[in-house]
Amino acid sequence: MSKKIVFDKDCYRSLCRDMGDDLPIFYRDWWLDAVCGQGEWEVMLYLEDPQVVAIYTIYSKRKGPFTYVSMPPLTKFMGPYMIKPFSQRKQQKILSKMVDALPRYIGFDQTMHYQVKNWLPFYWAGYHQNTRYSFVLPDIGDLDGIWKGISTDYRNNKIKKASEQLAMKYDLETDLLISIFAAPFERQQTTMPIQASTMKRLFAACAQHDCGQSFYIEDQQGEVHAALYLLWDKDTAYLLLSGESQQWRSSGGGVLLTWCAIKHASTVLRCHKFDFLGGMSENLERTRRQFGAVPRSYHYIKKWRGPFWWISHVRR
Repeated sequence: MSKKIVFDKDCYRSLCRDMGDDLPIFYRDWWLDAVCGQGEWEVMLYLEDPQVVAIYTIYSKRKGPFTYVSMPPLTKFMGPYMIKPFSQRKQQKILSKMVDALPRYIGFDQTMHYQVKNWLPFYWAGYHQNTRYSFVLPDIGDLDGIWKGISTDYRNNKIKKASEQLAMKYDLETDLLISIFAAPFERQQTTMPIQASTMKRLFAACAQHDCGQSFYIEDQQGEVHAALYLLWDKDTAYLLLSGESQQWRSSGGGVLLTWCAIKHASTVLRCHKFDFLGGMSENLERTRRQFGAVPRSYHYIKKWRGPFWWISHVRR
């Protein structure tokens, strides 16, 4: 059996068309075009007679004379993904070859898909690792069970009370949607790290491929209290972005909206999981726990060379 590694974006686009919904959304070519720009991502393909059995997506950036690998905005996972089911031993062999085939960059930062359990090939090649966590509802088919798992405070003091005065709707006007997502950063007097043009481009691409939609909560006067953007693929719905209007933060609209999104993902989209995609702050962890979500670990892999080697040891 012949085996080889190639960098071939055209071949990958054909693979994406053939796989359709079977490929996680963050690895699809149209997603990468939207968040990276068509010329700023590349992909490594691992072939076995002559099928593609594994992929490795890469987003590279330049700063002066240096090229480094980073994560594009709004993208949870990049790097390796096994197309075919293999044993852990076979996956490790394939991953070792793909890591060895990576171009030599001055810096490297990637978060790996949950599928990557074994990061030893990176360790052997001099990379460093941190464990990170997202929060997931692993079985949203059982909505009664999900409801019972939500904290009493959220069920009674947030969701039930808010549902008496507020209503959920779809497809909020894009500029207003983005302004609500920016509200938490404005409260902290910081700049939102995602450009509005990137969000608009991604929202348009998701709508075109029927993989994303905005949801919002408003009162009887038409005032928007909270909004979120939901992504989905064949298996999982993802809470990509969310925010609350400053003057309505205590209305419970944000909690009610999240519950509505979970129900939509279960009953309309027929997804199996709901991934909050959140960071690891203590406040965020507490909020996700209120919904009964459980932590799910993934690898953050990094490596910086030359005069930048110290970044690998301090970057989190």
